[in-house]
Amino acid sequence: HHSRKMNTKELVSQKHDILISCGRRTAPLSFFLSKMLLPNHPLNVQIHHPRCGPLGNAVMFDKIITPLHDLVHKDQHLRSRRFNDTLFIPTMGSLSQVNPRSLQQFAEQWKDNDLIKLKNSGVAPSCDTQRTISNVVVLFGGPRKGNQPSSKTRHLLTQIKHFITDLQNILSLCESEGGRKWRGIVICSRRTPQVCVDTMNRHISKLKNCDIRVWSMESKYPNPYQASLSLGDLFIVTSESVSMVCDACSTGKKVFTWPIFTDKINETLPQRLLTKFVSDKFMAFHQSLEHHFYCEKLRFSTLKKEILHNQNEVASRPRVLRDADVAAHELLTSGAFLAYQKEWHITSTTYP
Repeated sequence: HHSRKMNTKELVSQKHDILISCGRRTAPLSFFLSKMLLPNHPLNVQIHHPRCGPLGNAVMFDKIITPLHDLVHKDQHLRSRRFNDTLFIPTMGSLSQVNPRSLQQFAEQWKDNDLIKLKNSGVAPSCDTQRTISNVVVLFGGPRKGNQPSSKTRHLLTQIKHFITDLQNILSLCESEGGRKWRGIVICSRRTPQVCVDTMNRHISKLKNCDIRVWSMESKYPNPYQASLSLGDLFIVTSESVSMVCDACSTGKKVFTWPIFTDKINETLPQRLLTKFVSDKFMAFHQSLEHHFYCEKLRFSTLKKEILHNQNEVASRPRVLRDADVAAHELLTSGAFLAYQKEWHITSTTYP
């Protein structure tokens, strides 16, 4: 895809067919550009709910692409009406760039030995190239704003230690039973508290023959996030990150969600009300994914079975999340797009 910067004069002087904005902060700018500056008033598409009120949404945008959990409302009748509203294009989760083509590109850009270079506090990187190495990828996020793990840090770190120990035990057991080498790769995000990263590294160093590698933002190696999506055989994702969960569910691999950052720490009444609203949104999101068999909650007994099945090439294949494709199809076949299509003198629109 080609993109370049434009100054305001150049932007206004040219004709534009579609204006796409993403996030609440860009919504006013998008409206100003489409209705005030751009001469041909392009089709205005907003990604994520702008929260401008029912009237404001309809006045400002032609189409709004937003996850279903952003439309959760106490009033069930209003919620149904919003779901059926022609203004909205609802998706299961957040839009992801992960698809078969991008996964192939990630695999070409990264080699498996790039992942082997990750810091491992337990054992030296394996040089046995004759054995097949499979990767259990852990996408580790962190608490959101206003929900920092202060009073419950000790409990959080204890959970991390138990998780690392249980994961290593399962990987070793599955290797002895199935004969295939399994490796754990933990990729931390920018929201991961440093105390969590330090705890993981210290605990891994105490385990014997532990082949679990940890990457964090302070690592000297490039971020292997995209590589892990292509080269991972199974995913464990902390459930607070909608984007990481959706990326993993778009790979077609088995995905387990780990609700380690779901404890609510806020105490004031406004914060509790906000936390309750956010909690309802995330609950609706995960229930929807689990109901449609995109992922399931982490249980180590199920994880062991899935790894053994994967070794025998009889692993269950979950449904593949394709929100970006679905949203594009809905947009290209919508009445708003077809109306603009006549003005653009486009004779046909094809969608792969």
